[in-house]
Amino acid sequence: MKEWKNVFAKKEKVLLGGILACLALLFLANATRSPLWYDEGIEYFYSKVMVGAVPAGGGTTTMYQRICSTYQPPLYNILMYVWLLLFDFGDFSFRLSGIVIMLLGCLGLYKCLKELTEPVWAMLGLVLYALTDKVMYYTLECGEYVLMLCCINWMLYFFVKELRASSTKMLVGFFVFAVLSVYSQYGAVFVVLPLYLALLLHNRKTSLKKMLLATLIVAVVAAIPLMVLFIAPQMKNQGSATVSHMPVFESNLLVDYVKGFFYKVIHFWYFSSADAPVLSKVPVYLICLAIVLAFFGYVLGRKNGMGKYLATVSVLSYTVYFAAVLFSFYGYNYWDDFRGTANLGKRYSVFLIPLITVFIVYGLYTLQQALTKKAVLQKAATGILCGGLLVFSCLGVVNLEIGWTKDDVRSISQLWYENKGYETTTLVHDWSNANFQFYLMHDDKYDPAYQEKILALDSWVREAPAEEMEERFQQMGVFDLPSLYFVGPYDRYQSSYTTFCQVMEEQGYTVTQLYCGKSALLYVEKESQTIS
Repeated sequence: MKEWKNVFAKKEKVLLGGILACLALLFLANATRSPLWYDEGIEYFYSKVMVGAVPAGGGTTTMYQRICSTYQPPLYNILMYVWLLLFDFGDFSFRLSGIVIMLLGCLGLYKCLKELTEPVWAMLGLVLYALTDKVMYYTLECGEYVLMLCCINWMLYFFVKELRASSTKMLVGFFVFAVLSVYSQYGAVFVVLPLYLALLLHNRKTSLKKMLLATLIVAVVAAIPLMVLFIAPQMKNQGSATVSHMPVFESNLLVDYVKGFFYKVIHFWYFSSADAPVLSKVPVYLICLAIVLAFFGYVLGRKNGMGKYLATVSVLSYTVYFAAVLFSFYGYNYWDDFRGTANLGKRYSVFLIPLITVFIVYGLYTLQQALTKKAVLQKAATGILCGGLLVFSCLGVVNLEIGWTKDDVRSISQLWYENKGYETTTLVHDWSNANFQFYLMHDDKYDPAYQEKILALDSWVREAPAEEMEERFQQMGVFDLPSLYFVGPYDRYQSSYTTFCQVMEEQGYTVTQLYCGKSALLYVEKESQTIS
């Protein structure tokens, strides 16, 4: 291991650059593997226009009004507004933003781990983080999660630096990235708060005045405006204020706490999809084993002050998150009936990935250091670590091939143009509207005049029974049309698709399926027109 350390120390910049280059190539090669799906289409149009008319059913609104209709902070949309002013030539340029942000976040994590351990361990941790399934997923999805992860990585770096040697520069860096993290995604607060308390405890005798002054500034400049201008109206718009906050368990407190972490949180982060082969679950088992071994590292190094801080903030972060989900203050969706610990894991838990990665790497490093006097055990540990990381990395790359297609509206848009769909009225389902509009507008053949023949259906269409759909179509004048195209989801809202076909056929139309996958393209024509 000593020889390896020397090699990594001498060639650190070259090796780090090589790792980042390989990661960049991996993600660039997969950037457009899947077309944009609903959430990404929404993010595009919410970010593209600051003030004015928004295609895809957005109406004439401001970015602020649109953000207040969601449940996310404003930073990602503001950043993407600037990005799209410079780079807006298709789904590749949109997804490129996530890749750039991810690589910047990797640098922050590397610097954090290097401060805690050694270059070789920092590089191992970097690979572990970057090839985590949900890090890869959200790197290649246009959304706020990769930005949040990037900011948390840098916040952890400044946190560790402040613990090592307190300074105004490190304290400012910590607070800046703490604010940016929460302004990216609200869940980041469950990491920010324990780290802040740890620094408050650490600096209570030396830099308490600085901490309190920084706290006051952050409260006035960032926290209060976020609460008043965004969180309060978002809670009102989403109906959050009416949600019951009684605790809801799936089993009991202890079982849900432990099972929630290993089976729901860790399982979600490292497992690609339910359709994936059993082999792709190996990363989950490897990470669980790494967490257990890291725990023993913290036990053996219990006199280590840094270890105590990292172990404490990791446990506290998960505990506070668990409590917030248990009492339905966080992690639930207003449109379903799941409350309490049933909502552990999922995308609302990814804010913990950087912290748990640091916990694992530093714990294993501490364990390895404790075995330095036992050469056989140290070599065995090194072999297991390298072998496990190799398997983890290979399966991480392979998992990019599994269940990756989120939607296929890009293919539908191309077929729509081939069939000259712009010459006929097109009905677009609410779920497909934003991403269909994205591909429509980024095609060389696009003409703004095409919008005149596109009718965007609102969210009512997702669950509307036949009677309601028929009534609404009657009011819209749909049944006066001799023919039309329909673009909508197939597998996500199959009942909506079936209802549409039923209603149109009952009105004397012939429905022809031109494309059917995750989404569908239909050509609908009145039978009298077909006969003639």
